[in-house]
Amino acid sequence: MTPDALLERLACYEPMSVPGQGYTRSAVLVPFRRRSVSDLEIVLTRRTEELEAHAGQVAFPGGRVEPEDDSPEQTAIREASEELGVPQAAFTALGRLDEMVTITRYHVVPVVGLVSPDVAFLPSEHEVARVFELPTSVLLDPEKWEKRRHLYRGHEVWLWHLPYDNEDIWGVTAMILRGMTEWLWRA
Repeated sequence: MTPDALLERLACYEPMSVPGQGYTRSAVLVPFRRRSVSDLEIVLTRRTEELEAHAGQVAFPGGRVEPEDDSPEQTAIREASEELGVPQAAFTALGRLDEMVTITRYHVVPVVGLVSPDVAFLPSEHEVARVFELPTSVLLDPEKWEKRRHLYRGHEVWLWHLPYDNEDIWGVTAMILRGMTEWLWRA
């Protein structure tokens, strides 16, 4: 699938919404970055160890909906701008993926977007330990994905992991990526 076809397909996706009453409203940006005509990557961050929630984990830029945010797209782009240190104008929202609720009581709206290929990231030292880019060729390769057993509050759960570049992409980030990837595989 070409980068243009992939982005067009994602822009046309009709996301599933889920009720989020009682959950903290949030949005994340799933930012694609075009490196060349045939190369598309997803920008990810690893959170700093000092953060209260999900310290040290790989994540999409994003966060809580603030009162001044008019939409999940505005939240996702505002947060991405703050975390990655680039102007909001460097991002373009293309569409949304399926909403989800997390075990940590967040209602998450994933927003698919593009980030300008020529901006340099100046990540927030407080929030971001590392910025890296995941090639779509890795994302779409079924051999790269692993399912691992976890214990949560005494219960066994199996979660997707995507190891890449000495990082372990798992949790909500992997759930969003895997859901998007499975849908793209059916294209």
